[in-house]
Amino acid sequence: MATIIRDHIEADIIGGLLKGGSHLTEIALAQRFNVSRGPIREALRTLEGQGLVNQQKNCGWFVRLLSQEDIQEVFLVRKILDDGLADMLVAQAPEQLQIVADNLSALAAAMDQAISPHDCGTFAKLNQRFHNVLLEASNNSRLMKLYRNMMGEVASHVAMSLTCSGAMVVSNHEHYQMIDALLARDGAVLRILFQQHREHTLARMLEHSI
Repeated sequence: MATIIRDHIEADIIGGLLKGGSHLTEIALAQRFNVSRGPIREALRTLEGQGLVNQQKNCGWFVRLLSQEDIQEVFLVRKILDDGLADMLVAQAPEQLQIVADNLSALAAAMDQAISPHDCGTFAKLNQRFHNVLLEASNNSRLMKLYRNMMGEVASHVAMSLTCSGAMVVSNHEHYQMIDALLARDGAVLRILFQQHREHTLARMLEHSI
């Protein structure tokens, strides 16, 4: 049950239903999911480990909200991981990359459908799945854990950053470019595309951060 609760709260954070800084009370969550507070605490502790929430002494649980300086630090680390990820991806067998590219293309097409109604929440959730597919294709469990925990810290900033004019169009165009570079097994181009994607995302987050 705790896993189901965690998944729901995580989706609400990534989709922007729960904003950064939102107070998460165990009682309200227990009522929402019709469970005791035990599974709620377990779910919140797991989310804390993923970087999505934090517990403040004598205050309770909150959706993590980072300062501009903190966000910039996260993206400096992301650069290092992105470069390693690009190298790992292009080292995969062509037939495996084709499967990955097909999965990514389906997600990018779904993101296209979220652009016209300006559904930032749905786009943000699909965007996370897109990047998770890239991470899983690396076949490196340690990279996946480091990357996901690091990006979990900025999860509450994603949906808000997508409200910028043209943000979803630009972001998904970059996704399609990544797929092309992946199929071409061009690590140098993939690194550049990761960099551009990272810089554009960071700029949008800083625009909407504290």
